[in-house]
Amino acid sequence: IPSYFMSCFPWPKESLGKLESLSRAFFWQGKNKVKGGQCLVAWDTVSSPRINGGLGIRQLQAHNQAMMCKFVSKVIQGSYIPCYNWFATHYCQAILPQSASSRDTAIWKGFKDLVPMVINSSKCVMGSGLLISFRKDQWLEAGRLYQLFPMLYSFAIQPDFSVHSQHSNGSWAVQLHHNLSQTASAALAVLHDLLLGIAPNLLHEDQRTASVSSGQLCTGYFYRLLTFRGVLSTLDTWVWEPM
Repeated sequence: IPSYFMSCFPWPKESLGKLESLSRAFFWQGKNKVKGGQCLVAWDTVSSPRINGGLGIRQLQAHNQAMMCKFVSKVIQGSYIPCYNWFATHYCQAILPQSASSRDTAIWKGFKDLVPMVINSSKCVMGSGLLISFRKDQWLEAGRLYQLFPMLYSFAIQPDFSVHSQHSNGSWAVQLHHNLSQTASAALAVLHDLLLGIAPNLLHEDQRTASVSSGQLCTGYFYRLLTFRGVLSTLDTWVWEPM
């Protein structure tokens, strides 16, 4: 399957199911069809990583989502590639969108559903701040602001504002509703102390790297996150040698 099509839009479940059926039939019988009794091990096990007792055959739905996550990660960080710049300019100005909009095209709707996953699985090195979520991204060493100050951000006017939009005329201007509670006011003071000496720089691009492991945001990284089952063990010998 050309990888290009898997990275452009979420494939229908029916199409993925048919492709998986063909893969399963070829794997067990070398034919176009296979009966249940001819499958000696559950397909979920076959498609698991070898370290979890499988053969590492790709799960197509997870692979589809992983390729789209890689595309999204290129959009929401600085890039000189025209395609990524076009999406960033049209859909990510001032706000990193994570909810439906009447401006969304069919292709962008599929990508936008994966924006939260990319944000939650990456950390940022701030440049301009145009493509970093002020509240949800990890752009400060202390952590993500919505986790550090949950009470404060219940007063947020827009939860998905970019970092750049909260900085004006050389100082931070966090956009919150008026009449803050005493707890929220105290949290805002702590936040301002945390932001001292930090400012966006329009001369530099925002950058993202993997937050769960070291390295770049690639298809393999997102695929491992999507298929991780929470257990790391060497079961491949136990599963396959008896066959």
